[in-house]
Amino acid sequence: EDIAMLIEELGAMRFMVEIGGEVKTKGVNQRGRPWMIGVEAPDMNARHVHKVLPVRDSAMATSGDYRNFFEFEGETYSHTLNPQTGWPVTHNLASVTVLHDDAGFADAIATAFSVLGPIQTMRIAEQNNLRVFAILRSGPDEYEELYSQPMQQYLREHRINGQRP
Repeated sequence: EDIAMLIEELGAMRFMVEIGGEVKTKGVNQRGRPWMIGVEAPDMNARHVHKVLPVRDSAMATSGDYRNFFEFEGETYSHTLNPQTGWPVTHNLASVTVLHDDAGFADAIATAFSVLGPIQTMRIAEQNNLRVFAILRSGPDEYEELYSQPMQQYLREHRINGQRP
């Protein structure tokens, strides 16, 4: 966030900066379109893009269970702990992406949503007008996508060539 403010103070009218997985954008890319930022697939064995989202004048942060995890006695456990139990979370929410004006807020809320699970995440996102995209595990190498209403509206407003990104 501080680097983005510095870049803005230096007079940049459009930019995209990424540090540690959090992204902050201003304006549009060189083609006059929103910055297209990939959301990684929640695949523990490989790295590839699952979805590309348009990001304009906003920050984006993703939290998930697929990069930091551990295995114990044949079971895989998330590095994200449920503060009520002290144990790793056990729900099927694999990844949460949040778009917000503030990168720090987006990062914090994405992590909090990773703890809460899909039902509470979408309820809170709807109540607070938050743009949230979530990926749930529905089977081995199978995923389901959830979008908050504010995210759906944002994506409708930022269609590229009439198609949803």
